[in-house]
Amino acid sequence: ADTDPITGLVITPSGLGRTGGGIFNRREQTTEQLKAQKAAILKEFGHEHRDSVDVLTWLSKNAPGKDYQLIADRLLAQVKKFKRIKKIDFQFRIIRSGADRLDMRGHKGGSLDWLGVSYAPFSYFGKDGSNLRQQIYINDVSKSRSGVNGVDFETILHEFIHQATQAATYSPGNDAKTKEAINELEKIRKRVREEINAKKRAGEDVDFYVQYGTKNIQELMAVGFTDREFQKFMEGISYAPRGKKSLW
Repeated sequence: ADTDPITGLVITPSGLGRTGGGIFNRREQTTEQLKAQKAAILKEFGHEHRDSVDVLTWLSKNAPGKDYQLIADRLLAQVKKFKRIKKIDFQFRIIRSGADRLDMRGHKGGSLDWLGVSYAPFSYFGKDGSNLRQQIYINDVSKSRSGVNGVDFETILHEFIHQATQAATYSPGNDAKTKEAINELEKIRKRVREEINAKKRAGEDVDFYVQYGTKNIQELMAVGFTDREFQKFMEGISYAPRGKKSLW
């Protein structure tokens, strides 16, 4: 196995990395490490539709860090709950072209200028007769000479955070607790945005994904749980009286 001296990530013969109880940071991975990770993921899931429960179960067992394992476990529990309560068919697919998507408006064909995408619940009669479905697509269209694209742990976990939060909030009759949580997340998003704008006015550069994480509360959650730079940025913002607590 090859160990990166900076991150301590071990690339095993299977292509799966291990950081033990440490924190996984995609930005610190080499091209070779990302390629090995991609190969392991494709070996497991290929390019066919897969049930999200199966994918999250695998992610939990093969997560590159303890934090990712914890997130995968929480998402798995949520997806199982919403599958039971809301009768949603949660699906996942790694695609190589637009034609690999569902043959319906808004899915098949079109632009592929993203690493991954998660669709909120929509009506679709699948083979199992289900009506309500959520769909994740991960882009496996090569866009660079390195061949690294959306097939990696961070992108996939990012989209599963979207899938779970979309299921939790996509309802015309959200209860008071859910509405309160949404309002609190919106307050946090606006506070981060204020800090970004202040730094930009002062002439400071702000990382692209830090800015992207404030696009809406969906991205606040997905980027916030998976991107280390966004987490560091939030750690620097006071959110409690006398600055004893940060947003993160």
